[in-house]
Amino acid sequence: MRADTSELDAFAARVGRAPTRAESLVSSVLTASAAHIATEAKTRAPVRTGFLRGSIAVVPTGRLSVAVGATANYAAYVEQGTSRMAARPYMRPALEKELPALKTALHGIAGLVAQ
Repeated sequence: MRADTSELDAFAARVGRAPTRAESLVSSVLTASAAHIATEAKTRAPVRTGFLRGSIAVVPTGRLSVAVGATANYAAYVEQGTSRMAARPYMRPALEKELPALKTALHGIAGLVAQ
């Protein structure tokens, strides 16, 4: 008696490709989300000279990680405030706006890879 294992073989092949496929998809989603966060932060950043807004950038920090931040030396003071200046957040609201879409995309990837 011989069993048809073609479906099992196809499944094994998909599982074997899953880590590479997942990594590629997650990298793409993270890069896109980081770009959305940076764009939103630039929109929300208070502008006096434009230096803070212009210093907001996305920097890849690893295979599956990116950082979004501002390089202006006073960026944290604007975001968090000081004892003499109220906070004018721009980065956190941008992150909070993008987070639901990022979570949805990552859950979608998990579903795709599991198939």
